[in-house]
Amino acid sequence: FGWRMPVWLYECSKQISTFTFGMLLVLDATELGKYTIGRLRPHFMAVCQPILTDGTTCNDLSNRHRYIENYVCAGNGYRIEDVRQSRLSFPSGHSSIAFYVTVYLAIYLHYRLTWRGSKLLRHFLQFILLMLGWFTALSRVMDNWHHWSDVLVGILLGIVGAVIMTRCVAKLHKDGRMCNLKLSLPRAPTTTTLQEVISTPPPYTLNTMNGFSNQQYCTKM
Repeated sequence: FGWRMPVWLYECSKQISTFTFGMLLVLDATELGKYTIGRLRPHFMAVCQPILTDGTTCNDLSNRHRYIENYVCAGNGYRIEDVRQSRLSFPSGHSSIAFYVTVYLAIYLHYRLTWRGSKLLRHFLQFILLMLGWFTALSRVMDNWHHWSDVLVGILLGIVGAVIMTRCVAKLHKDGRMCNLKLSLPRAPTTTTLQEVISTPPPYTLNTMNGFSNQQYCTKM
């Protein structure tokens, strides 16, 4: 739009847009798994309260050890939305998003927090981030909202998404190497150079009297 943007604002907007784009992709992949698989949550029976076509329920002795396909959810005390959500267990959306956010930020800190005295601080912040994601994943099993396999797949999905975005899209590893570049060129020994005596000067140092034109002399110099 014809106005100058500060460098820090440009970098900030670029990282936020990349981070948000990756999170939306992970969310889409999670939702695709939920609506494709349709796995029942651990609390499905309590929310659905299924009633069979003959009017019996799962608590009746005649229905024990039976694989029931045709039923209607009574859902007394629950909304239709609660019953619908009870069928979307695989994979865990909280786990995938939580691990995408925490792993992405941990990798970002690894390449951006380059202050020499911040090594332990950086590792501590990375540990805190990963523990937040781990606690979020554990809480889904603890609250009887997901099976452990749902949480495991959600964790893997979030980690894969974060690694792909930071390495292939944001390319933090390349920017990090450029920011942390330390020029350590080997110092050539000067003893030989200082004591060296050149018997014959190079041809391009001769003047035009020795066969070189002024143009060739200037070009060589």
